[in-house]
Amino acid sequence: MVDFPNETMDISDEEDEINMMGTKKDAPLVLGRHERIRRYGVDCAGPFGDGILFRGGEWTVGGEYVQKLTVKNVSTRMRKLKYRLPGTRYFSLLFPELIDLSPGMHVDIDVVFRPVKMEVYDDTIYFKIVEAEDSGGFHVPVRALLSTLQVSVPPGLDFGLCPTAEKSRYMFDITNTGEVPAPFEWTCPAPFTLKPDAGVVPVGESVTIEASLTPTDASVFVSLATCEVGSGVNAIKPRPVLQMRLSAIGKYTFIVPSEERVDFGTLLVGQTEDTSKDLVLHNRSMVPATVHCERVESDREPVFSIAPLDFVIPPQSEIHLNVKYSPVTAGMYTMEHFDFITPGGNKATVCCSAQAASPVVRLFKKEDPYAMGFGVSNSINFGNVMVGERASRALFLANDADISSSFQFIVEENGCFKFSTVQGKIPGALEVNLRVDFTPTAPTNFYQRIFCLVENAAPIFVDVLGTGFVPPKGEIKEQRPAPMRHAHIQAYRNRCVAGYGRHSPKELESLLERKGINDLFAKMGMEGTGLLAGSAVKRPVTRSGEATRNDIAVASEFFQDPTCPELNPVHLSIDTADFGYVSVGGAGDRRTVTLTNTSHSKVTVQWIVPSDSAADFSVSPVSVDIGAGRSFDFKFVFRPSQTNFYYCQEVEAYVFFKNQRTFRLVNDAVLQPPWCCKLKGIGHTLATEQFAAQVSISARNGTFEFPGCHVGDACYQTIRLTNSSNLPAQFQFPTDSGSAGAVFDVKPR
Repeated sequence: MVDFPNETMDISDEEDEINMMGTKKDAPLVLGRHERIRRYGVDCAGPFGDGILFRGGEWTVGGEYVQKLTVKNVSTRMRKLKYRLPGTRYFSLLFPELIDLSPGMHVDIDVVFRPVKMEVYDDTIYFKIVEAEDSGGFHVPVRALLSTLQVSVPPGLDFGLCPTAEKSRYMFDITNTGEVPAPFEWTCPAPFTLKPDAGVVPVGESVTIEASLTPTDASVFVSLATCEVGSGVNAIKPRPVLQMRLSAIGKYTFIVPSEERVDFGTLLVGQTEDTSKDLVLHNRSMVPATVHCERVESDREPVFSIAPLDFVIPPQSEIHLNVKYSPVTAGMYTMEHFDFITPGGNKATVCCSAQAASPVVRLFKKEDPYAMGFGVSNSINFGNVMVGERASRALFLANDADISSSFQFIVEENGCFKFSTVQGKIPGALEVNLRVDFTPTAPTNFYQRIFCLVENAAPIFVDVLGTGFVPPKGEIKEQRPAPMRHAHIQAYRNRCVAGYGRHSPKELESLLERKGINDLFAKMGMEGTGLLAGSAVKRPVTRSGEATRNDIAVASEFFQDPTCPELNPVHLSIDTADFGYVSVGGAGDRRTVTLTNTSHSKVTVQWIVPSDSAADFSVSPVSVDIGAGRSFDFKFVFRPSQTNFYYCQEVEAYVFFKNQRTFRLVNDAVLQPPWCCKLKGIGHTLATEQFAAQVSISARNGTFEFPGCHVGDACYQTIRLTNSSNLPAQFQFPTDSGSAGAVFDVKPR
């Protein structure tokens, strides 16, 4: 506690007192709370601070209201006090008694207020220090106030620098500091706006106002907003109209990309590495830049993506964007443009480009050391193999790409030429080896060009050929056709290009006599028969540049219709027979298949049915001769042996000139490989409803895109069908029946 001296200013018991300047005053001099404590060591406080205060809105005329005045001795010695009643009759206290207060003690005095009018009451309670004659005294204020309507707002808002054509916002509060709810209404000149512009602020609370500005150009904006408070309310309004200054400066944004072109180079379809690049967008202006990125081209599905698409760059700052390339179509070169646009009209354009490439998969056999470099890597000659015996060769698939590649051989799994693995995956930068078995079932020459489909790449192929023979044994006569070499295959293909594909053996011998030995005939020696025509360019590309001509030639041959008479000297009427449901144990079902010979000589047809399906599919007759320009009808029979089973099997018809059944009748130079006509049989024995298999296709969003192609040319893509269920799935692609004709085709269909 503090010891206060007695040397205080004299205050008499009279109503009039002397102020600090020594002049008379009508009202008593009321010391502040801290000054009163300093001089007299007595603190007098009510519920709301110094003295007694009946706040506006908390009393009405005719009521009686009581507050306690706490008088406390905050000095270090005894105090003796006596109060005098207020001068007005509206405030009343108990009869005044002498008050003795020890240091730290206090006493509560009830002050009663009985208002008779709705007006402001202002009075004092005079406390006299009675310790000595000159101890003096002090006045304590006693007041009753009316309700006031009063709000507070900031004197001004400075938006600072604002980007043009963008809305800048500033939030502030309008606070009710009075005793009654305060209605308000704003009047704000353009270009500033205030929302809400009208409302009511409850007592003691605030309403948040949003001030906004959308600069139209780079200018200075200054406005004075006016707020009218308390319209229609009967209350004391110290400030019925408030004003607030609003200011801002408009600035243009300016964004610049770190590079105008993002080039990914050449990437493989399906590649996941090196498919993302970093793009930096700089904001050179003094204001934030709100940026939206949009793709310019809309005529095709995008392969580039940028994230994020919407963002804000702080002033004099930058943001890093991720540009991703998703190659989906091999051979397609793509260039896309992206615009970065700000609301103020600033635009920056970035060009993204990339080339999608297919994985490079090579098919080859090990080089024969005796070939001295003249061997054909994708041709396997099994030579002479006795009927019923098996010969095996190794075949290799090498993947030169860094990602794995899926492959599929289009071949009958149980045919004369049998592959140990028909489909699978080749790991990146590695190779896999396959075993190819040749098991002749008849004494004849066998030849097939077997295609291998590689996902996202052009087809590749391997030529497999061999000769089945029956050696003489006892009464069995020797049956041995003339052995084939790859030179015979190449010579026949050269003749097809030159227009001699349908010539008979006699016509070929006559042609040989006239022209002499050339690439239309099988040559002897290491070099053998070469291509009829070659290109001076190592890897000639198509006119559209998406693939090489060699790749297109292989794919085009793969898509040749085996039933087309113009392309095939010997052809079947159909290549697929769907028997549907056939019951087990019955006579089965049959289809008539016609084989037509358009060559210039009689041919022999030899049907080969895989041994494991001989009881289910059969062809009759198995062997027959057909004259030049004639046809023959075969019976293709499906007689299933298992219930609740799916069947899919290929049977093969090997067709050769009749004089080539024995080596004694053949001139080696004009020996021609047999034609192989394949017929696929499909059927099932599920009598009740079949469960639907879960099959998916490797097409993005159900759409497969081709690279650009010249009119009259063709381009090819390889897709993958995946059966994720535990049931076989039969599929069929419908024929393209567009208004422009058959533009698209699929194989296998």
